[in-house]
Amino acid sequence: MWSRILVSIVVFLFFASLAVSATTTYSQPSSVRLIISYDPRLINIRTLMSIGGTVIYKASVAPIMIIEIPDTSITLLRRVPGIIHVSLDREVHVMAQTIPWGVDYVNAPEAWSTTDGGIDVDGDGNRDVEVAVIDTGVDYDHPDLADNIAWCVSTLGGTLSSNCYDGNGHGTHVIGTVAAINNDIGVVGVAPNVEIYAIKALNDQGSGTYSDIIMAIDVAIKGPDGVVDADGDGVIVGDPDDDAPEVISMSLGGSSDVAELHDIIVEAYNWGITIVAAAGNEGASSPAYPAAYPEVIAVGAIDSDENVPWWSNRYPEVAAPGVDILSTYPDDSYETLSGTSMATPHVSATVALIQAARLANGLSPLPPGSEDDTSQDTVRGILHTTAKDLGSSGYDPYYGYGAIQADAAVQAAIGGGEEQPPEQPVVIELLYNGGFDTGPDGWSFYPGDYMDEAYWYDSVLGRSGVVEITGDIPRWSWWVKDYAYIGQDISVPSNATSGTITIEYYAAPNGPDVDVVVVIYDRNTDSTVWYEIVDANYNQWSTLTITVPSDVISDIRGGDYLFLVGLRVNTFTLWWSESASIYFDSVSFTVETQ
Repeated sequence: MWSRILVSIVVFLFFASLAVSATTTYSQPSSVRLIISYDPRLINIRTLMSIGGTVIYKASVAPIMIIEIPDTSITLLRRVPGIIHVSLDREVHVMAQTIPWGVDYVNAPEAWSTTDGGIDVDGDGNRDVEVAVIDTGVDYDHPDLADNIAWCVSTLGGTLSSNCYDGNGHGTHVIGTVAAINNDIGVVGVAPNVEIYAIKALNDQGSGTYSDIIMAIDVAIKGPDGVVDADGDGVIVGDPDDDAPEVISMSLGGSSDVAELHDIIVEAYNWGITIVAAAGNEGASSPAYPAAYPEVIAVGAIDSDENVPWWSNRYPEVAAPGVDILSTYPDDSYETLSGTSMATPHVSATVALIQAARLANGLSPLPPGSEDDTSQDTVRGILHTTAKDLGSSGYDPYYGYGAIQADAAVQAAIGGGEEQPPEQPVVIELLYNGGFDTGPDGWSFYPGDYMDEAYWYDSVLGRSGVVEITGDIPRWSWWVKDYAYIGQDISVPSNATSGTITIEYYAAPNGPDVDVVVVIYDRNTDSTVWYEIVDANYNQWSTLTITVPSDVISDIRGGDYLFLVGLRVNTFTLWWSESASIYFDSVSFTVETQ
């Protein structure tokens, strides 16, 4: 009883609103199209027809019908038994195309006046710049992608097949950021006229194996015709006679360094293919594999405020939009996702635009280059020198060389950018979280016999983000010389020319002498490469700057080492105990590269 009364009240209120609308909107009687939900047990179609209603359509799968009725009869609908709800029929419209914020941020639309990625070098009607996306496949019928999908295959389970449909969504989303078509619907990609090789090496759960990825890279290098360098001229990138892609894009990664994966990446690199991969989403102090390989451009993420999210792995080569990215999704839909996976295709597509611009202007494609290039005769050199410098000046652990700018990169590729100043040394910070702002993240503690405790403080001694090493020396310890450190692994660039270590510290001894100690240690040979011991200032914040000798830089460049900073205590105890502490507010190890 209560439910029927409630329905009557709801319907009445709707009728009342329609009556007011009819009275104020229409000067002459006219028909109104309505959508009605009803109770099949109670509805009386004859009563509906008696007040002038006409049934246009009656749904089969739900108790819904579409009717037309004179606007003067709307209030009479309350007399029709069984009507539950009434809606005015309203217009819907095609969704206009949206430029996602990431595409806009990298200034891709400004690059399209030079190239949108579509270039037919030999005039045969086929586009000659391709991006191979190794991922979960693609929705190849998506109206915003279909015309740009040149080839779609799967390497899952070590079998080459055409079963490449994306049942996950990740690959379709990535491909949309690269090459969603510039039309009147959905979204648009960074390079909206480039061709895509969609290679499914990850399953519909978003995971895969290194072997399938290795196979996918091998398949990509050959392209649809299955032949490397079909014309035998030693060139496959930008060669219309070959099917190789100009870019391989991998929004994937793992923690394992598999030698064979590196081998095939080196092979692709040596053929001149630029390889781009996601740095990873673990908040780690270094990129995942394959992004960690020197032949690969590791891409970190930024948000629309140019902040690096906590989950974006440190030490990328460049950064790109990777938070709340709108792109294509299976079933002809669109979705917003976040991750370094979403940042990667912005870079991959920019590389495609670089090579397309070169070919369109009668220039040969650029080689990939190296991770420390700062000239504009390689792809990576252009990305580095045209990136928007964010964070610390120059390369830094969060943004790499900065956020890519597609328009500046394209102009530099064809010699139309601003005149570059003389090449200057690039300063690179080797340490992660040297300010301890996120706690001791990235650092390990190496205790001594007595100096065996370490703490992180949000605030202490007037400073924020501080690490303390401390300990007690009991009485009757006699002569004591004890060392304790915090440390982390570092990779020294192969072109490092000088190095500087800067330490902000506060030494607080209670009895023993305290020194500041810095060590560079080789784990492979289990030996100390170099160390420095400096008398500490006591009970005050002090800045210590150490210039690493040039012969030491020559010895360590291009290698991986353990960097240690800590204290040495030196004392003699009998019937009293002693203690000591040293606090570090910041530790920096920078090298200049040329």
